[in-house]
Amino acid sequence: MLTETFNHLLNEYGKDVYLNDETTSRKALINSTSVTSSYKENFDDHIIHTNFPIQRGDTITINNEIFIVVSDVQLKSDYEYKATIRPCDQTIEVIVIEQKLIGYDDMGRPVYENTEVPYDIPAYIDWQRLAIDGTQIRVSDQEIDIVVQDNEQTQTIVVNDEFDLLGKRYAVDNINKFRQGLLILRSSIVLT
Repeated sequence: MLTETFNHLLNEYGKDVYLNDETTSRKALINSTSVTSSYKENFDDHIIHTNFPIQRGDTITINNEIFIVVSDVQLKSDYEYKATIRPCDQTIEVIVIEQKLIGYDDMGRPVYENTEVPYDIPAYIDWQRLAIDGTQIRVSDQEIDIVVQDNEQTQTIVVNDEFDLLGKRYAVDNINKFRQGLLILRSSIVLT
């Protein structure tokens, strides 16, 4: 009975959403989060309720705006998945080298041509970097975390790759893979 009630709510009040790269919409309930700390005030987080499986790192498109699932997904009973989503208000360009078969040599071996294919990857930026300097705690404006979905394209990112964001150039110093589904690219400003 609860499953039917929840599905009725989705059909009546749910928004059309697209999961990852899907082209067919699904229904989900979206509501704003209650801000519990000053850290979260920097983000426009929402809670998503679905009747289909989602996981941290999934992208959710709502009204042409891309969000990423940033929390662990909670399965409520057997009918509802619930998670926190955050808007991806930035993109980074990732160049992936793809091989294309162009023919065969005289001995019948395949010959490939490498092609650079650019991908615009949705991301959000976390500016909350604390540094301890002696007895003082300060917020660093030289370092940011670029948070992206962990997928085939983003797996090609390596330390020292550079991205242009907000009018500045950043180099990747470290890649944190500890939050399953997400890559957190600790980056610092490239001084010219």
